[in-house]
Amino acid sequence: AGTTWGMSHSGRLAAYAEDEQGRRYAMLEDWREIIAVPTRQRDLAVGTEVRARSEPAPRGTEAALEQEHGRGIVWQLADLERERERDRGRGR
Repeated sequence: AGTTWGMSHSGRLAAYAEDEQGRRYAMLEDWREIIAVPTRQRDLAVGTEVRARSEPAPRGTEAALEQEHGRGIVWQLADLERERERDRGRGR
């Protein structure tokens, strides 16, 4: 998914996966590829339209210290369907 903060990916949450070292990923499927996004989140249902954004890891957190898992960034997953409903409710 990338190791630079400020990146964004959108797609359908195809699955959650784990590698041999126990790192967890959300597998996002867009129209051309499947993107593995490092995350510990497991609160979104498979099939949900999701946006993943990379952000700097808060100082002193485990994610900031883990070189292999995000290289100092964290990925936040958001339910796009829920965001659209919230925006419609606000008249946007």
